[in-house]
Amino acid sequence: MTILFWAVAVIIILYLAFLLWIRVGLWRLRLKSPSDEIPKVSVIVAAKDEAQNLPYLLDALRDQTYPADHLEVIVADDGSTDDTPLELQLYKQKMSNLHSLRIDQPRLGWGPKKWAVTEAIKAAHGEIILTTDADCIPGPRWVEQMVQYFNSPTIGMVLGPSPMVADRLNLWRESLLLDSCAVDALAAGGTGWGLALTCTGRNLAYRLRVFEEVEGFKGVEHFISGDDDLLMQKVAATRDWKITFALGPDLAVPSPPPGSIGAFVRQRLRFASKGRYYFRLETGPGFKLILPFIYIANLTVLGSIIAFAVSLGIIWLTPVALKIIAEAMLVYPYLRRIQQRIRIGTFIIASLFHPLYVVVFGALGNLHRVVWKGRRYAGSRV
Repeated sequence: MTILFWAVAVIIILYLAFLLWIRVGLWRLRLKSPSDEIPKVSVIVAAKDEAQNLPYLLDALRDQTYPADHLEVIVADDGSTDDTPLELQLYKQKMSNLHSLRIDQPRLGWGPKKWAVTEAIKAAHGEIILTTDADCIPGPRWVEQMVQYFNSPTIGMVLGPSPMVADRLNLWRESLLLDSCAVDALAAGGTGWGLALTCTGRNLAYRLRVFEEVEGFKGVEHFISGDDDLLMQKVAATRDWKITFALGPDLAVPSPPPGSIGAFVRQRLRFASKGRYYFRLETGPGFKLILPFIYIANLTVLGSIIAFAVSLGIIWLTPVALKIIAEAMLVYPYLRRIQQRIRIGTFIIASLFHPLYVVVFGALGNLHRVVWKGRRYAGSRV
């Protein structure tokens, strides 16, 4: 038992050291470089059955501080069966820089969203591509602030905060906000060390030139998800372009959390569905080591919780406490940077369930069929 405990302790101490290293990465992030240049920007949105959400997004994009004559919004209607086309037509009368295209079926062998994004980018005229989702509501300075990070000629891709924010918070919704911010904190700190770990298409920007150089989604087009992180891994693999994280309250693009537990489960299974395929892709060796290490650390803590429940040995709570402390030391500085708050009670409760969540979804995501926007797939690929 002593040997087993110390094996667990070593893993958790390494996990603590890793998260402290990631926290240092937050402070290494470069600030945006002020410039008088105003590049042409294309905001890309793939929308399927989003008639209820689109007006809020389009209002937010219409109210951007970025010059409208240097900004275009392209919405790819991905086979909607609701009033999405009607909403787009109505908003074209209000927004001269709004364009749309209709996609009835994705190209054979392609994930539907990747095909929609690709077709929208083909129609784009911007030097900089910004992507977001139809249920997001970016702040008025989002485009202006994101674009400034490209004033450094070596930056090829910029990641941004994408917290899941609900109108009314309860323990469940606050836990989802925490989960989204914890993932973003990991992504942000990683980029501070030049390490591409994860990102989300809800708030993502890259040069059109970079998208073309890596041949877009070629090689990963058949995955249902991954229009964001798989593209990021392709960019990181070139080693020609730097990836950074834009950190600040004006840069956050909030989106609503899943509306039900079932929707949450389907979303997370979709996110996890491509997990084992990361190791077949051309990614950095650091990423391929960190991904299983995080899983093992959570599996270890889950084992500690079970050992405590069986033996009532207080010593087994030590790894659990160390994990909670380590994650708090990363997440709370990040939350302050984007002006979000999480109650400490919520943090502790969510942290106790987090190992089970990581272990179960990490395992099932590779085995379970994927459901997305009414489409069902046998696995993670088309």
